[in-house]
Amino acid sequence: MTPAERSAIADRMVSDTKDLVERSRTLEFSADTLGNGAKGLLDEVATRKVTGEEEIRSHTDLWDFQANIDGARIAFESLKPALLQKDPALAASLDDKFAALQAELSTHSQGGGFTYYDKLPPSRSSGSPPWWTPSGSRCRG
Repeated sequence: MTPAERSAIADRMVSDTKDLVERSRTLEFSADTLGNGAKGLLDEVATRKVTGEEEIRSHTDLWDFQANIDGARIAFESLKPALLQKDPALAASLDDKFAALQAELSTHSQGGGFTYYDKLPPSRSSGSPPWWTPSGSRCRG
């Protein structure tokens, strides 16, 4: 592409993003939609993104993990006031689990982003992706 063609595409992306932000301000979600959405984001990390297939060439899976975790956490935070009234222990447990998950993911951060999983030292990797057990059930330390 020419510089002018790239510039036109970039301008359209900025315009479309601004439009999406404005249109999304008026959306309303029910509690069950938020909760199921958060669960879906975490399930996606645990069952599909963990295989490393989604970003097989770019090795940027950890950025995707972070985005999904951020989305699930934001949904949880929106529901937390109601959960605190109904089951404060569950709210505290979920807070702890989000913190532990973020702490584990942060061990792979480097500067403003994440280490590419194909660049991790051998002690942290044994294949693709290196941060999960073969069952995909938890992070390896």
